[in-house]
Amino acid sequence: MNKISNVEFALLQLIAESSNISGYEINKLVEERGYREWADIGTTSIYVGLDKLSKKELVESQIDTNKTGKGPLPKRFTLTQKGKNVLRDTIIESLSLTRERDHRFDLAVAAIPFISSQEAVDALNRRKSFLLSEQKRLEGKFHSQGGYKLPFFVRALFAHPLALIDAEIKFTNQLVTDLTSTNLLINQEVSMEKIDYKKKLKELYNPSAKKVTAVNVPKMNFLMVDGQGDPGKAKEFQEAIEALFSVSYNLKFKIKKSKAIDYGVMPLEGLWWSEDMEDFIKGARDKWKWTLMIMQPEFITQELVKEAISEVEKKKNLPALSKMRFESYEEGLSAQIMHIGPFSEEGPNIQRIHKYIEEQGKKLRGEHHEIYLSDFRKVAPEKMKTVLRQPMA
Repeated sequence: MNKISNVEFALLQLIAESSNISGYEINKLVEERGYREWADIGTTSIYVGLDKLSKKELVESQIDTNKTGKGPLPKRFTLTQKGKNVLRDTIIESLSLTRERDHRFDLAVAAIPFISSQEAVDALNRRKSFLLSEQKRLEGKFHSQGGYKLPFFVRALFAHPLALIDAEIKFTNQLVTDLTSTNLLINQEVSMEKIDYKKKLKELYNPSAKKVTAVNVPKMNFLMVDGQGDPGKAKEFQEAIEALFSVSYNLKFKIKKSKAIDYGVMPLEGLWWSEDMEDFIKGARDKWKWTLMIMQPEFITQELVKEAISEVEKKKNLPALSKMRFESYEEGLSAQIMHIGPFSEEGPNIQRIHKYIEEQGKKLRGEHHEIYLSDFRKVAPEKMKTVLRQPMA
């Protein structure tokens, strides 16, 4: 079996629990759960440990292209099948450890949800058997050397380890009782609900690129920031993007922790308009008005959004947070198409949408809507995917 350190053991647990997590998020969990108090896990050791796990092929990583703002793009880690096997074997071995008090045993207890109930009980019974034999050995040695006739400080040298062993036996018995007499779910991998909203709402986020289609867009909730100006030059445009993603990720991890639901943050969307439509025709981009927004799941509430904004404000100085709002938006009947290519070449597809609406005997209403499925910092312009949508009446 691959031997791993306590730090690596803890990292495998946290990655298994979260399924897709960055080093920064791991560091936060280590702090929140008090691992530093007893497991000797520092910030540096986390990143060193992740590097070692990658070299051992126990985890794999990919670059998170959804990050906004300054600094390098973070890596997000998941367990490989080899990593899952090593985690399981290490939990079982560590639950069976023969030492009376060991941090590795504590880490194994924290990881019980990743093995079956019977595997945990069998391992704990092996530990109990050793503890009982060790208790008997120490008691025999105590009596063979004079027992209660020994000086009190010598008696104390026996009493201390015997008291620790007795406490460990009682603790182990209680764990076994809990595992066999309750309906504790073991195997946490199946208890975390995972939702892919882009797949769930495929008709809204993955339309045809070959033809314009009609879609009925339901009422959904969004984080929104309004602004005006050239998206390529306006500082407030980039500030809005950073604020929206920062709050969206904060909400994602709140839900993951409190409701055991893991979902992907949705893509950036934009509503575009102008007081004079000639501004779009003439390319007067400084007069363009926009609302940038990110869709939020149905279980996100105003209260959660307020908490998230407050928490992000404490960590980052983001001017757009003060402009952010959370509200529902319903487009209803709309026409849409997938545009593949640079933003500058959207014109023909927008015209196709307008022609389609006219052919249906309908009229344009509301704002021009775009959904940015590609990270334009990383994807070549000719490969970028953007949903183009126009409500109609």
